[in-house]
Amino acid sequence: MKTKSTTLKVRLKDGNYMSMTANIVPSISGVIQRHPISLEHKEKLLALTQNLTLADTIPTETESNSLELLVGNDYYLDIIESEKIVVDTGLYLISSKFGWILSWRTYSGNTEEYSNDINNVGSSDCSYDGKQCRSSSDGSYDEKTV
Repeated sequence: MKTKSTTLKVRLKDGNYMSMTANIVPSISGVIQRHPISLEHKEKLLALTQNLTLADTIPTETESNSLELLVGNDYYLDIIESEKIVVDTGLYLISSKFGWILSWRTYSGNTEEYSNDINNVGSSDCSYDGKQCRSSSDGSYDEKTV
């Protein structure tokens, strides 16, 4: 499938911008869910993250979201930094240029298997082709000239 591409400028936690080339597709995925972590882990995380800048909030209830940007390996190692805090088995804080990312496995409930939780990394500022991105309620982007 042929797609158009564009250059995104994404604001990092230090206020600088990182340019990425992205393919424009109608949809990356269906609705994804972020699940809350257990109270035991939440208390430990709150203590650990007092002086850290998080890339996103810690979910307190199940959240449904659309996936708006999928970062591939070509940019992943430019974003992820070397520090990692092990909170518990399968629960980590990973340093990134967006802030600390919470990454964990969630228990599926009806099986003995674990599944990786998908975490949103929010950046309130994004622009492409001289236009500013604004996410719409349907998950698409409106644009306005910067």
